Amino acid sequence: MYGQSHMALEAKRSVLSDTTDLSPLRRRSSMLLGFILSLVLGYIPFTWSYKDPFDELTSYLFWFVGPCLLAAIVAFRESVRTWKTAIAVGLGFPAAVIVNMILKPDSFQLPPITIVFSFIVGLVSSSIGSVSGRLLRNQKENRES
Repeated sequence: MYGQSHMALEAKRSVLSDTTDLSPLRRRSSMLLGFILSLVLGYIPFTWSYKDPFDELTSYLFWFVGPCLLAAIVAFRESVRTWKTAIAVGLGFPAAVIVNMILKPDSFQLPPITIVFSFIVGLVSSSIGSVSGRLLRNQKENRES
C-alpha cells in the first residue's frame, strides 16, 4: 500500500518537474537582464552632456568596472557557460554606443573605430567579471559539498 502511493507520488513529481522546468527560460531572462543593465550602464556617461565621455577617466572606470561587476553577478547567480555571460553583458556597451550614435550622429568622428573599441572594452571587462563570478560560484559549491 505504502509503496504504490509513494510510487504514484514520485511519478506525479517527475511529470510536474518535466512540465515546470523553467531553468532555460530563467537563464535566458538573466542573460537579457544582464544585457539591458549593461546597456544602461554603458549609456550613463553619454548623458553627462558637459564633456565628451571619451575624454574622462571616470567614464572608462564606469565602462570597465560596471560590466565587470555585472558579469560577475550574473555568472555567480546562474550556472551557464562563462563565455555566454561574457558575450551577453559585453555587448551592452557597444549597444549603448550605437544608440548614442543614432541619437547624436555628429558627436562621433570615427564611428567604426569607436564601435570596435567599445566592443573590445566591453568584452574584456565582462570576460574578467564572468570568470571571477564563475570561480566564486565553484568555490561556494565546493564548500557546500
